[in-house]
Amino acid sequence: MYPVFSFIYVWISNSILNSHFFPDPVLFTLGYILFTLGSDLPDVDARSAPIRKFIFSLMTVFMASLLYASLLMYMKNEDIFSLEMRILIFGSVTIFSFIFYSFIQKLLLKIHRGIMHSSIFAIIYACTIYLVCFFIPFGKISEMIMKSFGLKFKAEGMNPTIYLALSGYFGVMTHLISDYIHGIFNKITK
Repeated sequence: MYPVFSFIYVWISNSILNSHFFPDPVLFTLGYILFTLGSDLPDVDARSAPIRKFIFSLMTVFMASLLYASLLMYMKNEDIFSLEMRILIFGSVTIFSFIFYSFIQKLLLKIHRGIMHSSIFAIIYACTIYLVCFFIPFGKISEMIMKSFGLKFKAEGMNPTIYLALSGYFGVMTHLISDYIHGIFNKITK
């Protein structure tokens, strides 16, 4: 579905809006990642969803690393700790993070197909992408990556943050439409 979205977006921006927009490979790849993540995110509240396990693992490691770094920063004589002691502290922090995040996850994600399965979530996801991308100079980053491969290609026309935000939005909406069609198909076949 992402190639269809990109084709329609480029066609509308070039034919109707006359903005001469064409995403460079870096922007196209980022859009694909955000679209795919958006199409998987609504199932984060399903107990057996792979995206839930992935995010759970990622958040546990992130929280453990953050807590460990914070502990080391606030300890006055951190060089008195041996490597074994640091490993013990990191292991303890990881176990604490695992238990804490498990509790938070069970507390917040009780109902499958709750708020995550709504167009409101799609809008929130798109707005979050837009706000994050607004502060990141994608044009310069993209140009730098392209130069490292010896290419001279740059996105022109419309703001790339709009493209990325809409990529995420339509990823979520693709999931919602797919679930809706699947539900109708199940009702017909019963």
